[in-house]
Amino acid sequence: MTPQILHASTTLPDIHKDPADRIIIATALSENAILVTADETIQKYPGLCTLWNRVI
Repeated sequence: MTPQILHASTTLPDIHKDPADRIIIATALSENAILVTADETIQKYPGLCTLWNRVI
């Protein structure tokens, strides 16, 4: 976590309200990382690459 990521989390589109999730999103965007999440709200962020496979 860096000050830049924390700041970026506050400037994201207002799609998700949870501050911790916003930090995770900002981190993934900053690192160009694939975020593994089942949270459909997080998956709506533009430019964010997500992955979720559910095995039953």
